[in-house]
Amino acid sequence: MDMAILQDLVRPELLILVPFCWLVGQFIRKGEMVVNKYIPSVLWIVAIVFSFLYLAVMLEVDLNIQQIIVSSILNGTFIAAIAVFGNEQYKQYKDIK
Repeated sequence: MDMAILQDLVRPELLILVPFCWLVGQFIRKGEMVVNKYIPSVLWIVAIVFSFLYLAVMLEVDLNIQQIIVSSILNGTFIAAIAVFGNEQYKQYKDIK
């Protein structure tokens, strides 16, 4: 995958949420707070919320609330997907060795 495509889909400053989501997922899994099959959904919600907070509070752009909501849903979806995909790839790689 070309990194330019990823940068067009996800705001580069929000990529810090990928390791954050991964850590939140590890914390949830180790703490057994949520059934494992629901962890991706929890991470998706966390990524959307933090994306929304960043876009609404930290950015001083002239976006209306509908644009912020749509952008945060898209960014949160890609961020959570990258975090879950990366975790799955790590587990697959670990099982091969």
